[in-house]
Amino acid sequence: MNYTFFKSQGVLGFPENLTFLYGWINPAIIRNMPAKYFAVLSMKGAIGLGYFPEVEWHKRERENILRALGLKVEYGDQIEYGESRGMYETVGDEEHLQIIESYFEGSSMGKIAKKLDRSAATVHAQIHSHNESIDKTGYCVECRRMKGKYETEKTENRIM
Repeated sequence: MNYTFFKSQGVLGFPENLTFLYGWINPAIIRNMPAKYFAVLSMKGAIGLGYFPEVEWHKRERENILRALGLKVEYGDQIEYGESRGMYETVGDEEHLQIIESYFEGSSMGKIAKKLDRSAATVHAQIHSHNESIDKTGYCVECRRMKGKYETEKTENRIM
């Protein structure tokens, strides 16, 4: 069985095809009806007024639902992934971290390039951008997003 529920209609009132309801329901009542009341019309023609008491767990207007439920939302920067640009692929955060960690562990730029199937120039550029980022902000953005252990250490200070 299908039902149509009506809440406070305000100045708009019922649509033209439902104005017959005003013969059964006082327009002033339906216009200013409190939120917990409703009018109902069934497909078989039954008409009624109803009351829906608010339950104690129902969210209140302007209530911070996350605080009420004790939830804390945490989010960090979104990890960037390498993208294919036709002739080449950009270096994503994960690959940047591999380059930096391998370099700190003593691998040469050539070995890192060979291991990752990249050019030595790409590896050098990532090491340079790592150091530059630390100079500007005090940490490497890519390493921080990946929670890398060398996010605040410049590669020129690495232990050999």
